[in-house]
Amino acid sequence: MASSNYSLSHKKARTIRWMGMGFLLIALMLVVSTATNSLVPGMSIECDLPRPCHDASDPMNLLPDASRAAVRADPVMHRHYVDWVARPGVRIALAVVNLIAFGPTTALLLSLGMAFRMMGRQGGQGLVRALPWLRWACRAAILLAVTQLLKQFLLSAVLLLGVDRPTLLDFTIDFNITLLPLLMASAAYATVWALRAGMRAEEDLARFV
Repeated sequence: MASSNYSLSHKKARTIRWMGMGFLLIALMLVVSTATNSLVPGMSIECDLPRPCHDASDPMNLLPDASRAAVRADPVMHRHYVDWVARPGVRIALAVVNLIAFGPTTALLLSLGMAFRMMGRQGGQGLVRALPWLRWACRAAILLAVTQLLKQFLLSAVLLLGVDRPTLLDFTIDFNITLLPLLMASAAYATVWALRAGMRAEEDLARFV
């Protein structure tokens, strides 16, 4: 059975705590990025060394690559699309889609960061404290795999009235790319569940001994 008591050397515990801090910092950066993208539809920063980075934000960035040229080539459609994206209601809808797309990633990084911080604590029981956060990380990973598909459908629905030809919103969806992360996240969740179940069984047995 799995044991809930384990110990790490001081050096290893400190390393894993710093790893957790790194994940938490990345999660914080992603929160800022998600908020910024929600305020500026199609936000993009291009860095082409040795030239300095510059703002390349454009509502056209929301469209599939193959559709941008067609919209730009039609001045009427281009103006209608830009005006559509600028509407307050549409911008709110795009912010919601953005949150759905990046929210699970943020939750995943946050959960992993907290799990590593719990594992790196001294005094034992670190794995027990980390398992709930690992469960949340697995759930976030499963949700992330699903929302990557959902994002394209929602984005198409929001932008549909912004273009005259719905075929321009023909986003390519690869289920094979989503299937593997979904299976891996599900396997990780099952592993965490089995570890916790083994620990509980060991604790129950210890009460009778």
